[in-house]
Amino acid sequence: MKHLLLLPLIVALFFPTSDLSAQARKIVLFEHFTNASCPPCASQNPLFDQNIRENNKGNYLHLAYHTVWPGRDPMNAYNKEDVAYRVNYYNINAVPSMIMQGNQYRGLPGGITQSALDRVSGETSPLRIRVSESSNGSQRTVHATLTSVGIVPSAALRVRALILESDINYPSPPGTNGERDFPNVFRRFLNTPAGEAFTPASVGESAELSWTYDLEPEEWDTSKVYAVVFAQLDGSKDVLNAGSRMLPDIELVPDSEQYLKGAPSQAASFTGRVLNFGEDIARVRLSLSALLPADWQAAFLVDGLPVEEESEVTIAAGGEVPVEVIVNVGDMPGLAEAAITMSSLDDPALTPQWFSIGLISSVTDLVVNNDNNWGAEGDMRAADFAHAYLDGIALTGSDTHASTALSTFMRAFDARVLDDVRHVYYNAGWAFPALPDDFSRAMTGFLGEGGNLMVAGQDVGWDVFDPNGHGTSVARALYRTGLFSNYVDDGGPENASVTFAAMDPLFGGLKQSALANVYGSNPQGTPYFYPDEIRTSPGGVAIAFYDDDNSRIAGIRGAKNDFKSVYFGFGLEQVGDEDIRNEIMRLTRQWFHGIISSIQYDAAISSLFIGQNYPNPAAGTTTIPLPSAARERSILLFDI
Repeated sequence: MKHLLLLPLIVALFFPTSDLSAQARKIVLFEHFTNASCPPCASQNPLFDQNIRENNKGNYLHLAYHTVWPGRDPMNAYNKEDVAYRVNYYNINAVPSMIMQGNQYRGLPGGITQSALDRVSGETSPLRIRVSESSNGSQRTVHATLTSVGIVPSAALRVRALILESDINYPSPPGTNGERDFPNVFRRFLNTPAGEAFTPASVGESAELSWTYDLEPEEWDTSKVYAVVFAQLDGSKDVLNAGSRMLPDIELVPDSEQYLKGAPSQAASFTGRVLNFGEDIARVRLSLSALLPADWQAAFLVDGLPVEEESEVTIAAGGEVPVEVIVNVGDMPGLAEAAITMSSLDDPALTPQWFSIGLISSVTDLVVNNDNNWGAEGDMRAADFAHAYLDGIALTGSDTHASTALSTFMRAFDARVLDDVRHVYYNAGWAFPALPDDFSRAMTGFLGEGGNLMVAGQDVGWDVFDPNGHGTSVARALYRTGLFSNYVDDGGPENASVTFAAMDPLFGGLKQSALANVYGSNPQGTPYFYPDEIRTSPGGVAIAFYDDDNSRIAGIRGAKNDFKSVYFGFGLEQVGDEDIRNEIMRLTRQWFHGIISSIQYDAAISSLFIGQNYPNPAAGTTTIPLPSAARERSILLFDI
């Protein structure tokens, strides 16, 4: 692969998963449940501030609901009822808790990563929400314009409007956890906690809503009070979009489909616009970054003119500037990913906006890396271990494979451009949700059409089936019928090695390999090591076990109708023996492709290993069985 880097980007390249007709920028909404007397809040809240709040100006909105428990909190005393409604709405039973976009993340504030935020902020929405405010001194009116730029889902759609106080600072802690500074404190809903039913306008049209409220200078610093308006589907709790006067007036949005299927020696065009909704001119810098197969090329145009590295552009009040990327596909199969980035020259503190594009050509085998929230704090991600899957595929001589993020895959799947991809290798890593609902639906259909699926990663079963996990009925059905598996237990250090079923016609003969902890440890030194123990469902065959114990299944394969699947309760990156790891992938791909039969598969694996010596124990001499091979071998003997 070659890099066309016109300006370095600090964002990950993801592809949105919203409707193709959507043209509005999506604002990330964080709903934060906290309390001034909650001990963990004092350590978790600063992590969110450092990781997210201080580094993403203009890309998100943050609401802090102060709960009535576990102790004293005067910010809850002002409006207990409205806070209690949102607590019940999300079934919050502990603080601190953070909800992102209604249903995209639920967990500790410190668990939110930049990549998780980027996934949502890189999406588009079919609904744009613009908010303005005016005051007569004693009252303030909030006006919201909700524009349908795409087909807006309307089932159980409600609009909620509320006011926040941007920061409250106490000279001494108001509770018992030592915190004194509190950002974006929720004050009250302007309509009701349940919001109001909303029927979206026709595509291209707008709906207007407004609310007027009394200012309370005896309770608030009214100079710090501002409104947030958001639209939420109460059935799924998905937040379609949000708006506030605190957000920038400029948007970078795509116009064309963002994921296309290409063909050798053909060009594909991707278009977008910079929009200025403000009353003043706006100055921005536009740039492109792209990752392309070696013989592909990309060109970047701003306002119809080619750009070599970057372009500084002035947009008139109420105006717009078009952007375009043209990708010329070469003869090499592959997947191209690119992102257009916009930085404000008027307010350098604003985080750059971006949207991404992708093009796929002649790819049959795709490694999909889970890019959801990692199981621990830090910058680790499943893509860091993609080599554990790609290396073995490469050993087959494949030149039609590629690797991409889960969000990219879903965008491409929804765009129906993956019809050449018949074999998916899902690198679940240790990220959550492990089997997201949309991916599970996609894979159910994929298998039904004769596709083949491999899944590997720790805590996949736990996340799907544990009450504290993210499992849905669709994910559980895929696990049972597509992966031929049932979850048994969340493993630990006792699952220190993997052995393979000697009589299995596909994986039989693989020698034992240690399983390593590659994810680190928590502050108390406990390893993040949880290989799942599983059992077969109808049609499944156990192919691997932990520590040579046939009662503790580690891997299952199955075939039904026109599809095949392989599932391991651990990640391939945890397999300590690189040769074994590569053979698992190499031979799995050959099985998926029908290149190697069960007999050939078994013979190929068995030829790698020596037999058990006899007699054992021995005195003086012993015999070691060796399979015949057309290559030299060395035997090392150790006196231990």
